[in-house]
Amino acid sequence: MASTILSRILQKRYLIIPNTSYCLSVNPKHNAWYSTKKSITNVEPNETNNKIQIGTAEVVKENLKSAGQLGIIISGIGITALILYTLFSELFSSESPDAIYSKARVRCMEHPKLIDLLGAPIKAYGDETNRRRRRRISHMYYIKDGIEYMKLKFYLEGARRRGTAFVEVKKNESNKFEYSYLYVMVKHFGLIKIEPNEDVADIQQD
Repeated sequence: MASTILSRILQKRYLIIPNTSYCLSVNPKHNAWYSTKKSITNVEPNETNNKIQIGTAEVVKENLKSAGQLGIIISGIGITALILYTLFSELFSSESPDAIYSKARVRCMEHPKLIDLLGAPIKAYGDETNRRRRRRISHMYYIKDGIEYMKLKFYLEGARRRGTAFVEVKKNESNKFEYSYLYVMVKHFGLIKIEPNEDVADIQQD
């Protein structure tokens, strides 16, 4: 009786099912051993330093090359800007030799005595080269008594005769050029005065 009660208690507590057999299998634990082989190379410190120095030298060389190319580009831009500024000043400035020549040329072409003497129509041009090509107007800057002067010379050709025009302008108090004189020399007829001048002898010697 006591054994029966004990058996029931064990069945409830440990869930033992009667007439059931249990088999406990234990799988052996497998241990895996891995072997890695590493090749060890001895590197000399001097060799490592040499490689670092060579790499640094290459970087410096490339940087210097890039800086040189950038400098060339900047220089080219500066030269181009200077050329454009010079051309702009020469072509569009009212104080440039071309601007002074244009005004003097019109004054000569519209002067009644020159029209009568040279014959209409009158054309103006600069010096000629050996190949009979027309060059730019001859001009010269100089300073006298602290005042800036500019002289020009160009040629006039009409239906009957030719003449040579001499122009001198100087800076006034407003820092603008004004006429000192404007004359035209015609061979066998002398000087035709367009603007007043007292120094006629200097013109004849130019």
